[in-house]
Amino acid sequence: MEILLLSQRVNTRKMTMKCLKNSRVLYILQCAINNEIFNHVCSCETAKDLWEKLTLIYEETSEENLDSSKRENMLFATQMMETRLLIFV
Repeated sequence: MEILLLSQRVNTRKMTMKCLKNSRVLYILQCAINNEIFNHVCSCETAKDLWEKLTLIYEETSEENLDSSKRENMLFATQMMETRLLIFV
């Protein structure tokens, strides 16, 4: 009986420490992001969930920036080609 109680205390202590660490990391992440992003992630209950959601948000943002950057490069290349064609005509 005593062994079981000791085991339960150890497990309870581990869970308490895990919850405490999660709360600290969740708080740090929430403080580090701006209000616009916070509105998208405020429903996350664990630091891991919040981190995964932030990863998705920033990957989408990066892809959008990359797409706009590609469009700008294509536009620039097209303008350069047109300019060179006008020079040769």
